Amino acid sequence: MRILRTWRQAKGWTQTELARRIGTDKYQVSRWENGHFKPCRMARVQLRRLGFEMWLRGQPDWTA
Repeated sequence: MRILRTWRQAKGWTQTELARRIGTDKYQVSRWENGHFKPCRMARVQLRRLGFEMWLRGQPDWTA
C-alpha cells in the first residue's frame, strides 16, 4: 500500500509514530507499505479513526 506511505508522510509521521498511534510496531507498518501484507481488521479500524479513509476519498487513484 504505497498510498499508506504517502498518507503517513503527508501527516509528517514516521513509521514508528504511525505504529504507536494504531497499536502495532514499525515493522508491521513497513510490511503494509511495501505490499507484503495488508492491515488486519483492527488496524484498518485504527487507520480509519486517524482519517486515512477520508484522505483516500480525496485522492484521484487510491488503488495504487
